[in-house]
Amino acid sequence: MAAKIHVTGPAHVYVGHKSSLPAAALYLGTCEKSPEFETEFKWGDIQNDIAGGAPIDLIFKGMASKLQFLMTRFNDANVQNFVGNVNSRDIRHGKTHQPGITDGGQIGSLSEYSSSSVVSSGYWLAVKFEFSTLTQVDSSIPRGYFFPSVTPSQFGYEEGSLGTNAKKLQLGVEAHASVVKSGTYGLAGANAGMTAGNYILRLYSTDTAVFDFSTLPNID
Repeated sequence: MAAKIHVTGPAHVYVGHKSSLPAAALYLGTCEKSPEFETEFKWGDIQNDIAGGAPIDLIFKGMASKLQFLMTRFNDANVQNFVGNVNSRDIRHGKTHQPGITDGGQIGSLSEYSSSSVVSSGYWLAVKFEFSTLTQVDSSIPRGYFFPSVTPSQFGYEEGSLGTNAKKLQLGVEAHASVVKSGTYGLAGANAGMTAGNYILRLYSTDTAVFDFSTLPNID
C-alpha cells in the first residue's frame, strides 16, 4: 500500500460548559501545529505472598490525558475567562474575569460532582481539525477530538512579557474520564454504542455521533 500524507491542518480549540451544546462553545484559539496529546494509563499493584515483594497482578485504575496547545491566533478574553473561572458554581466562562481572583465557590470544589446534576459543573473541550472539514485530504482523518471533562493545568505567554502584546499563547489542559449522558452533545441526539438514558465514562472521542463538530461556531 502506498504511503499517504496525513495532515490535520489548523487545529481550532473550543471550550464549553457541561450544560452547553457545541453551538454555544467559546473559541479559545488556533494552534501553530497539531496539539501535543498523551494518555497515561493508571495501574495499581496487587500484592501477594506468592510473588514476594513483587506484585502478582495489576489492577486497572483508569486513564487521564494531558494536552499542550501553542496558539498563534487566540481570543485572549475567552482564554482568560476559561483559566480564571474554572470550577465556578456559575456558568461564568463567557463573563468578565479579573486575573488572579477566585471566588468562594471555586476553592475546594470538585471539577465533576460539585452539584446534584452531573452536567452542571465543569467544562468540556473540543479540538477541530480544519482540513478534515473543509478539505477532504484523507477520509480517515478525524474531524477532531472531544474531551468531556477538562481542567487547565498551565497558562502563559511566549515571545512576550507582562504588559506587552504576546505573539504566542501556551495552554496546558488535563482531561479525565467523565460521565456523559447519551444524546447530550451528539449528532441527531444519539451516542454511538449507547441507548437513551444510559451513562458511560468517556475520556475522549472522535466519533461525530458522540460530538457534532460541525455545529461548533466560527472562529473569532
